[in-house]
Amino acid sequence: MTEVLLTCPKCASPRFSFNVEKGVGHCFVCKTSSTRKGLKETPAYSVKEFSPLPNLTLQPVWEHDLAAAYLLRRNIPRSCWHGITYCPEERRLYFRIWSPSPEIPPSWHGRAVDNQLPRWKVFPGTKKQHYIFGIPLQEATKVLLAEGIFDAMSVGTGAISLLGSELSETQRIYLRSFSEIMLWKDPDEAGEKLASQISASFPKSKILNYHKDAGSCIPGNEMLDFVKGWLKGDYA
Repeated sequence: MTEVLLTCPKCASPRFSFNVEKGVGHCFVCKTSSTRKGLKETPAYSVKEFSPLPNLTLQPVWEHDLAAAYLLRRNIPRSCWHGITYCPEERRLYFRIWSPSPEIPPSWHGRAVDNQLPRWKVFPGTKKQHYIFGIPLQEATKVLLAEGIFDAMSVGTGAISLLGSELSETQRIYLRSFSEIMLWKDPDEAGEKLASQISASFPKSKILNYHKDAGSCIPGNEMLDFVKGWLKGDYA
């Protein structure tokens, strides 16, 4: 099945999932369903295919108690689950990742829900330094940059993850389009290294650095509310 992300014709959210084969789509924000007519391509995601992983069965996470329980423990809101699939054979979640470069096709990043398995799995042939996870705000001048996928998901639209603490040239070119960057990082050596790279790479951008503590991703947390408010423009 070929699935693409488009702009919703009703609420303009970039979270309109469109099934190319069936010619119908559904918005995960306003719940609108629509056919091809009236749809427009979103600037953040030019229409790209998300191909199935070979030899793996990917299913919605809410159909599996193990996967659903894992996401709930990580405080990931159900409204964000549409971007995740689950492979019961591998006991692994798969997240859609995309590249700012039009020459690089979308891919997948896997995370085991079983602690006895290797945690992260990169899809063969994928160099994660060329990819980004998350949905930026449409036509935005600011972005929240998180180190990890789950951090970005806890914030929602407007937050992205670089899938690591190294800033690649592909990611650097993309981030130049934002005049304000909030870096939400772990208070460790990797987080400080990324902060140094961001500051050196974007001298003309307004850079905000914040440490993420153990409870930052829990709904209702003061820091989480702050970063969401900043993305909406509640703070200067």
